[in-house]
Amino acid sequence: MILPAGHPRAGQDRIGLADLADETWLLPPYDPGCDDYGALADACAPAGFAPRVSPHRIGDLGVLCDLIAQGVGVALAQGAARARDGVVMRRFAGDPLLGRHLLALHRDSPLFGARPLLLDLVRAAFEARCVTPG
Repeated sequence: MILPAGHPRAGQDRIGLADLADETWLLPPYDPGCDDYGALADACAPAGFAPRVSPHRIGDLGVLCDLIAQGVGVALAQGAARARDGVVMRRFAGDPLLGRHLLALHRDSPLFGARPLLLDLVRAAFEARCVTPG
């Protein structure tokens, strides 16, 4: 997740979702294939709250980080996201949200037969960049 660098919880390695119940959440533009709000709401319900979401959807990461740095809200982020000036990236305690990555190939692609190798390479790259021990 992305927090302002000056947020009271910015120094923590992992943050409990319930600790963010009073925050405004900034979400990307609506994508019919990805229900960001539904996933966030589903994760927040067991933590005892419904997320307050900004009515503005922000698709540009630079603008999103600028708004977060100014204290407008917080946002979900992919594991591969890196901090920018004024913001920090932190993981949730207990990993209450799960992401799904899809790899699609056309049957006529010359790479179609190499699907197992491609999946292994993608998995290894993701783990090397995004998964931290502990």
